[in-house]
Amino acid sequence: MEVTIATIEGLCVITPRGPLDSTSAPEFARVLLEAIGAIAEPLVIDCAAVPYATSAGVHVLVLAAKALAVSARRLQLVHVGKSLRSVLEIANIGALIDLAPEDRASIDRTG
Repeated sequence: MEVTIATIEGLCVITPRGPLDSTSAPEFARVLLEAIGAIAEPLVIDCAAVPYATSAGVHVLVLAAKALAVSARRLQLVHVGKSLRSVLEIANIGALIDLAPEDRASIDRTG
């Protein structure tokens, strides 16, 4: 999995490319937790290039959301495809992670 990190309009935007599965989850978790520890900005994950996630990938997102919650920040996902959205909705993690509506790719800057 390739992961890029950029600061865009005061937000840390992390863009993974590839599936979030048991192979990619450990490295993605490392990148996310490192970013969370290094920034104070709201964190956004752009999921446009994530075709699917397994339970290992969902677990990483939950870990990141909980790490952000310690400093009263929330994890926001944008450009979430149907397959990934379905898995996240089934996992019922809406209380921890903000999913941008399908018809809106914009980022909530209130973080």
